[in-house]
Amino acid sequence: MAIFSSIGQFSGRYNIQVQSESEGITQVKDRLCSGTLADIGVVFGYELNPEWDVFLEAMYQFSINESLTNTLGVASSDPVIDMTGSMIQLGTALRL
Repeated sequence: MAIFSSIGQFSGRYNIQVQSESEGITQVKDRLCSGTLADIGVVFGYELNPEWDVFLEAMYQFSINESLTNTLGVASSDPVIDMTGSMIQLGTALRL
């Protein structure tokens, strides 16, 4: 069993398209997003033999201080992307 946590910053770019069936794409906007991510989680692992492990991981991620700007750096009124959420993962690892 292992407990982990991390914190870091993210940045990215995304494209907003406004479209309709009758008019097609009527508006295209580029936006830059940034913020801070923090997560905490736990991993339960079991070694089946020296070459083969299985694990179960559960994690919760917080997204804080998100900002959204246009390409000139001016704050945008478009909705900010929130990356808060949880994850459960079941996996296996083989050592070759």
